[in-house]
Amino acid sequence: MKKIYALLVISFVFSGANAQTACPNISIDDFSGIGCALDFTNADPLNTVKQVECTGLTGTISGAADIWMQKQSPAGGGTTASAGYYGTGQFDYSSGASNISSFSITYDGADGNTDPDDVNITGPVLGDFTNKTIQFLATIDDIGAGKFITFSVSVWDGAGFKSEATITLNGPRTQITDLNYNLGVLIGKADLTDIRAIQFKQVSNQNGMDNSITQLSAVCVGNTPLPVTLTKFSGSYGEGNVDLGWSTSSESNASHFEIETSRNGKNFIKLGDVLAKGNSSSTTSYSFRYINSSFDNAYFRLKMIDNDGTFSYSRIISVQSKSDDSGSFNVFPTIFGNELTISLPGTNSSTAVVRIIGMNGNIHLDNVYNINNNNSVEITDLNTVPSGLYIVHITSGSLIEFKKVIKQ
Repeated sequence: MKKIYALLVISFVFSGANAQTACPNISIDDFSGIGCALDFTNADPLNTVKQVECTGLTGTISGAADIWMQKQSPAGGGTTASAGYYGTGQFDYSSGASNISSFSITYDGADGNTDPDDVNITGPVLGDFTNKTIQFLATIDDIGAGKFITFSVSVWDGAGFKSEATITLNGPRTQITDLNYNLGVLIGKADLTDIRAIQFKQVSNQNGMDNSITQLSAVCVGNTPLPVTLTKFSGSYGEGNVDLGWSTSSESNASHFEIETSRNGKNFIKLGDVLAKGNSSSTTSYSFRYINSSFDNAYFRLKMIDNDGTFSYSRIISVQSKSDDSGSFNVFPTIFGNELTISLPGTNSSTAVVRIIGMNGNIHLDNVYNINNNNSVEITDLNTVPSGLYIVHITSGSLIEFKKVIKQ
């Protein structure tokens, strides 16, 4: 089959959500009131897990929370550690104590359950989280080089669907007192008007770190500008170079961008860095050139890093120097979410067999579709297909061809 050479560039435009006219902030927990602590001592064995349910306390939207904490390693110099909740808000209390590096708190009403991973989704509606970003106010001690702390929030609706938001703080990092950390907008399938359970969780490989949480909130997006508002990200190939370009409409305490690439859309490596402007309310443009004379096709993304070590990723873009071997049908978008459209101008058949095949050979879709009046096939409900690189294989009459796509 004759090869068709083309340039494929996919770009995404980002825009921040506007604040709703009526968008009250939600205080999930202010870690005040009567103490409900889990006490560890240096005599406790490693990986000790303690759980408790706190009920009838002020400061949470549900009046009850299931607490789970794990002692990952001891540290010299202390005899006890009060891994507090409410009265102290400390999740690794005092330097040289017993280092609580993992904890989670689940707010799901008074259900007598002390396992936060077994949420009670039949509890009361805890609030409308639409158009909100999750924040927490905290003091976090030094994070060593090569160490990290990941904070996440998960929410479940009454049907059991979940949405999540996550940030990771990387070392080296000095102590910062009372800083608002923004986990971002909740992403997932949960009905944000019907949230029945909320879980706040921390996982870390940092030892000897103190962590004091003061406030956990769901804050209106319009009240909390993101560190970087990315408005454009695109790429093109020519003469042995990939030229990437992006622009921001605003920056707040931004540090730099890391440019990453992948051949399969899943495993990324770093190519280089570009310094951010830092603070700006006007459009700022950036560029990066990747020199690769043997370039065929690849995926790219930006890692946008803040001055405090938090970061977020851009969407993935695809840059190709040539198309797949097949040219008789088109698939779009080539980086898809839950839907695909397949255009079949090269067939006179009324049906098409569509298969979506993973790189390991697993078949994730194998269906026969009617071709509509636009000579195309619309495929929906691909939410069960995991993220990664796939082959779309088409059989329609005498047409038997394939193209590569990536599930976001």
